[in-house]
Amino acid sequence: MIPEARDITELKRREETLRAAKEEAEEASRLKSAVLANMSHELRTPLTSILGFAESIDDEASDGAGPVSRFASLIAKSGERLLRTFDNILNLSRLEAEQQNEPAEPVDVAAAARSVADEIRDQAEADDIALRTEVGSATMRTRAPADQVPIVLRHLLSNAITYTEAGGTVWLRVGRAGGDVVVEVEDTGIGMDPEEVPALFEPFRQASEGFGREYEGTGLGLAVVQRAVDRMGGTVDVATEEGEGTCVTVVLPGMEPTNDAPSLGEG
Repeated sequence: MIPEARDITELKRREETLRAAKEEAEEASRLKSAVLANMSHELRTPLTSILGFAESIDDEASDGAGPVSRFASLIAKSGERLLRTFDNILNLSRLEAEQQNEPAEPVDVAAAARSVADEIRDQAEADDIALRTEVGSATMRTRAPADQVPIVLRHLLSNAITYTEAGGTVWLRVGRAGGDVVVEVEDTGIGMDPEEVPALFEPFRQASEGFGREYEGTGLGLAVVQRAVDRMGGTVDVATEEGEGTCVTVVLPGMEPTNDAPSLGEG
């Protein structure tokens, strides 16, 4: 075979191999999406029913302090924990597989922060933690799939509350730095060794691990945050000291300057 013909044959063989690999990857991605969609139905539906029945049992209990009410509360708490775990796994799987096909659109980060803070406030109060917000009324927009900014905010606030002891404080701040939108979630919690920060963004990693770990959770929250922020073209930074608390800063590309927005990280 002449060299030119050999080169053309080899090139065609490589193209066929690449095409086959691409088709195989697309099929695997399609199957994974189907599995995730099925999991969403098969797990979320019964869990939602369990939570609803637990609430009904609690409402029907004649004595709010009796064993029936207490057991219903435990069922509800465990069900909510399972639902959060499932949501975390589903979000992480979708982000890593790049199955989030929602188009990016303008999202008001400040409005999302106020809404999520209202959702999380009961959790903070139940744990005797003060949740302070410094957001203001200015519009600060980034471009992202509609659900991604609230997901990031929920994970950051829930994580801060989890690792802050009773009597502590969590701050949520939204402002600007130049043309960017900046979100800060700071707490007076347990903090950690700064050298361990890179591991926080690995799935299933926590500040305390093993059978003797002190805090509940899957260790998926910051992994979801990192991947969601990456998809939005932003950055995540963690400043922490053991026993001194933690501050997580998310910087997202802004859509336009807002003159009346508070400034963060300036001066």
